[in-house]
Amino acid sequence: MKDQHTRKITLHSAHNIPERPTPFSPAHAPAEPPLRSHMGKSVLSAALNAHQEADMTSSLDIVLERVQRCLTGRITPADTTLLAICLRQIFENAEILYSILLPELTLCATQMVEEHSDQSASLLYFNLKMLLQDSEIRLERLTPLGQLLQSTILTSIESLDRSCSIYGAARIKRRLQQEGEDEERTDVLAAIEASHIPDSTYYQWMQALRLLTSRLQYWQEQNEQRLEFTLIFGSQPALQPTLQQIDTMFHLLVERLQKLFIIILPEFHNVARGDDETVVLHLLNLMQHIDLLLAHIDTLKEAIRVLIQCYEQDEAL
Repeated sequence: MKDQHTRKITLHSAHNIPERPTPFSPAHAPAEPPLRSHMGKSVLSAALNAHQEADMTSSLDIVLERVQRCLTGRITPADTTLLAICLRQIFENAEILYSILLPELTLCATQMVEEHSDQSASLLYFNLKMLLQDSEIRLERLTPLGQLLQSTILTSIESLDRSCSIYGAARIKRRLQQEGEDEERTDVLAAIEASHIPDSTYYQWMQALRLLTSRLQYWQEQNEQRLEFTLIFGSQPALQPTLQQIDTMFHLLVERLQKLFIIILPEFHNVARGDDETVVLHLLNLMQHIDLLLAHIDTLKEAIRVLIQCYEQDEAL
């Protein structure tokens, strides 16, 4: 007997779905699909409650505010706002993708395996297709956001280059070292003093980063716990290379998002206001990660599109 963790799950494909009744026959009208609420959330979703969502929004705002603080007065207010909007929208779309759509795909696929009613199987098949389309839509939205973010970063770097100035972070750092502060704490203390960040807000920022890190780890957990696409669509052997690519890209995408939100962005917190050289280095690093993020998204979109087209062709037969 094959181990239950390695055996493939064969789902109802379009060939196994009973022929649909004639749409012009009211007596045989197909049942309505399950209701789907705003932003792709279905009745099967376990969405964030209002308190958690408020905490997460506040935490993200605090981290983004630190990025904006480094750039305020150095680049145009419009570019500062665009940076924050793009990053926030990337986070929100990724939240829907990893916290809602992928878990629902697993739930729907599991129900299809267990379902023996032809009508219920047809509805679940419809739901599965809709979830794939919703996932593609989220990925489509991420592409222009990433491109706009790249463009804004380039404009910001040019603005910093044209208006280079130093606010005295290096001088503060030397003074702190002379006062006996160890080298590891000097950068943080100099940044706080030069940027006029009150000590009390530093702990608020640490709490925000902890909550943000916890949320990104949750995305990764959801991604690891979902059924692999190679199992969900195990009845489509011709699609195995495409399915393997989808699974790989979802893993790489969440890893890239983690680096973006809990490694790259928090680095701006320790930058002293006016330390343009460090800001530019962080912006270049951010742009490099956005490049990789867009590459993962493009590959993932194309693979999911192939999968959707395959099922649409089967449905037309």
